[in-house]
Amino acid sequence: MRISDVKRAARFATDCVVGDICVLCQLPLTPYRWHDPLALNSHICPYCRTAVALNPNSCQHCARPLPDGQRICGRCITAPLVDMALAPVLHQHCGAYLVHQLKFHRGEREASALASFLLAAVHQRYPNTNALPDLLIPVPIAPWTQLRRGYNPSDWLARPLQQQLKVAVANDLLTRKSGPSQRSLTRQQRLRLATNTFTLKSKVAPRVLDLRHVAIIDDVLTTGATVAVLAGTLRRAGAARVDIWCATRA
Repeated sequence: MRISDVKRAARFATDCVVGDICVLCQLPLTPYRWHDPLALNSHICPYCRTAVALNPNSCQHCARPLPDGQRICGRCITAPLVDMALAPVLHQHCGAYLVHQLKFHRGEREASALASFLLAAVHQRYPNTNALPDLLIPVPIAPWTQLRRGYNPSDWLARPLQQQLKVAVANDLLTRKSGPSQRSLTRQQRLRLATNTFTLKSKVAPRVLDLRHVAIIDDVLTTGATVAVLAGTLRRAGAARVDIWCATRA
């Protein structure tokens, strides 16, 4: 058994015996629901949930916040980022805090909280299970970052979505070229992200993505440069439709 599995089991036992607390206000939550072990525990209380700034009306191709009644931004009319974009939370205040905890403090509970907002957006935007993607693809991180951090935040977001939606997660298809952290780059530097940043791993079966509908999973959508490069890689590998499910929109 892996150390991560042991830690997860210990956390589950603690939640059951001592009780869970809200990831934002740190107050006790209702006891774990024994009758429904597969239900998504968002680790966030109803009061704090209403304090999270949402992104209710956004461009359907890049999730940029838009005025009421507008569905596509000016840029995506001519050059859509992806086929469909979801980013239910604005990257400010509570939303930014949850992402920071997820990325830099091993925030597995925060991942569940963010995934619960994504799950609600998925149910709203996809009319039935037949419309769901065939695969969820967490954005890969550079090997050195993966080694130093010990986990991929996008992968932690994808796990509860896989559990709830019964859609497979493909976290071993792609590799990412090492380079400076996106946080350290300016907007213009991010927009110049190399087209060969992501590549299919050599062991991946040929044509595995042919005519597949895939959804990229990420924590923050900022300039869209990473998504654009990754979506292009997936389309060249044969994907017929590429969506982006991102927890927050900056």
